[in-house]
Amino acid sequence: MNIHFISINTLTNIPSVRFIADFFIKKYKTSVIITERALKNENNYYSENKNIIFDNIDENINLKDFKKQSVFQKIKKYYSLIKKTSKILKSKQNTVIISPDFQVLFFVFFIKHFSKNNKTKVIYLQFELFEYPGKLNNYLYKKILAHADKIDLAIFPEKNRKKHFYAECKKKPKQFFILPNTCEPIELKNKIKRHSVLSSVPEDALIIGHVGNVGGTDHFFSEIIKAAEILVKENIYFIFIGNQSDKVKKIKKTIKNKKILFFDKIPHQELSEIYPFFDLGLILYKGITPNFEFAAPNKLYEYWAYGIPVLAHKLKGLADVFKKDYMGYLIDMQNEKEIIETIISFKKQQYDKNNIKNYFNENLKISLFFEKLDNVLI
Repeated sequence: MNIHFISINTLTNIPSVRFIADFFIKKYKTSVIITERALKNENNYYSENKNIIFDNIDENINLKDFKKQSVFQKIKKYYSLIKKTSKILKSKQNTVIISPDFQVLFFVFFIKHFSKNNKTKVIYLQFELFEYPGKLNNYLYKKILAHADKIDLAIFPEKNRKKHFYAECKKKPKQFFILPNTCEPIELKNKIKRHSVLSSVPEDALIIGHVGNVGGTDHFFSEIIKAAEILVKENIYFIFIGNQSDKVKKIKKTIKNKKILFFDKIPHQELSEIYPFFDLGLILYKGITPNFEFAAPNKLYEYWAYGIPVLAHKLKGLADVFKKDYMGYLIDMQNEKEIIETIISFKKQQYDKNNIKNYFNENLKISLFFEKLDNVLI
């Protein structure tokens, strides 16, 4: 069995992909070939795994270069995608193609039809409900919705995303499966080294952390910053790690609270020296699109794997997975007063990270879902 992960975006920067790739490697006792628009040195895990083979569309030094696409580069990207996909499908070997992109699915279905390939199975692995602009993307997306019955298995990270996709489909995928964008349990050493980003934070401080991109209109960034400014006299540090939008960079210049700290994106494997010291994790998404309203992102599960309670807005995607009070707080993030009151209340409480860790290990670790997925793929 040949297993191909294909994307016109980056796959290896999505943390859960490494677990999913390992699952297919073990199930079919084979290697996995990943075709993507790669970011150089994005995740050391893949360079250390001999069963992962890369056949990239292109490779970019950083995210800034990745986003710079001329018309020629876009044409070249699709040409490379079609060429690589044609080669896979024309071989007519027993193959599984896994992709999160409807553009990839369109070309796979088209080439599969004309090559009369009946041995290749197609898995749609959704991570996000992207709304792509442009007439071409809109055309391709509608084509996939009209021919979704050609999808052998559709995997969704959250049940509302599946419901939304199915409501738009004219024909339904053959099967579906819910696989949260989760991870495996975290095993911590007795003595954990503090990452350099925490070097200026006192050991007795309450640390509220955000990991991942932080933007403008689609994040409650201004609201959390205003609340943090009011809490300036408290021994509370706010740590933001990840790519920052221009709006965030502009707001940063006006911040007076020296306990609000920003750091550029760091390698994912270094988070094991940061997460253990977080007391409260932030998810700042606004529900302005289905993609954000139904969000239950990887960092949510990573927070919980480390025993970190979460503060977030009342999103539909989050409401379904916050099963216990000790898992965190879903509040109205538009209300600065409610943000402040929640943080002060949390600061006064005694909480046990083991409660969250134990719940995660018993209900949310990714291997539990793989056991069920294994039966679907038989």
